[in-house]
Amino acid sequence: MKITRNTSINFQLFLTAVLFALAYYFIFAFMRDSQYDSQSFISGVKLLYGMEGGEDLQARLSKPLSLILPGALSLFFELEIEIGFLIQNILFFVCTIYLVYHTYSSLHQKISIGFYSVLTYFTLPPIAIFSLFTLTDITGWFFIFLALYTCAHKKEKQTHFYFYLILGSIIGIGSLFKESAYAGAVYILFFVFFQKHSGLKKVIMIMLFLMPLIASFLIGMYISDKYSAEGLISRQFSLLKNHGFDSGYSWKNISQVYRIFDLFWIPILMGIWNSFRRGFNQLDKTMFFSALLILILLPLAHANSIHDRILMMCAPFFLYFMPFGLFGNERIDIGLILFYGILNIFGAYLIYKYQVQNLLWIILLLGLFSYIYLKTFLLKTSRYTNGNNHFKGRDHLS
Repeated sequence: MKITRNTSINFQLFLTAVLFALAYYFIFAFMRDSQYDSQSFISGVKLLYGMEGGEDLQARLSKPLSLILPGALSLFFELEIEIGFLIQNILFFVCTIYLVYHTYSSLHQKISIGFYSVLTYFTLPPIAIFSLFTLTDITGWFFIFLALYTCAHKKEKQTHFYFYLILGSIIGIGSLFKESAYAGAVYILFFVFFQKHSGLKKVIMIMLFLMPLIASFLIGMYISDKYSAEGLISRQFSLLKNHGFDSGYSWKNISQVYRIFDLFWIPILMGIWNSFRRGFNQLDKTMFFSALLILILLPLAHANSIHDRILMMCAPFFLYFMPFGLFGNERIDIGLILFYGILNIFGAYLIYKYQVQNLLWIILLLGLFSYIYLKTFLLKTSRYTNGNNHFKGRDHLS
């Protein structure tokens, strides 16, 4: 039986997902019982299904879809609710790997960049630590990528208005899993804004996109009201009233911004700079301004706590620029990604397990030294392309 290339790639992605999931499940097991938010999801499931101990905490009933599967598995198969969340998160974890690969390989028109992106995204500390806990963040991240994937596979000059109803439905359904899916809405708005259409057509596109999004939001409000639970809007106003803007917009949160990517900020920032020097095209602008606006708006939605797990909403858009900050040499690029990824996970483990002081600075200096050394070495051997090899696939998106 002949194995096709797509079958081989899909098997590699599945195997990668299984290996990452197994590794992270055991490496960060010591943190599993210390997550403050986990109990609120368990209580939300119990409240939704009328189980004993159900309680409304942190407006979890406003995102009911993430509670259905864990509750059903508990009700019908007598599994612990925590196991139900683990099963759900593993499913989304595996599916997200496929989306990451196919999204970036399509955007950059290079299969290798799809694999680079998988290895990068799934060695980010927030992914490694929180994806398989009794939390629902991975579901929100999945729907952000699903929106990106859908846009990446949009046919050129496709202006069918139903396309935007589909996009609105994706984000709307995602928001009923996790509100972080709204980051995809920011991207869609810029996606429409930077298209070469008339103002009237853009308004129609946005209105069609917002229709299912608003409907999903109203469904969340209805379910919250039905169970006498706190709604998403009332919770946000409560957080702002109690915490104001001082906590969210604080310089101390810079360290949490760094923890999104850790060492991968080096090629990402270089990629943004290289893209800017060549001239931002339509997609560059969409990605850059989406990431920037999400970073600016997040403290409004999470006034009480800004940390890397929350800030991961902007990661898909910054990640797009990483290939432009690499060296254009496949062996060296993959070596650097693996080196940075291992250091990211190793550093996160030591910091959370043993509270090692100043380790981030040591790892950052090591990462900078390796990047500068490789760049210098490639310049001497005339093999440095300044990421030009990775720009070739983006020119069709001008």
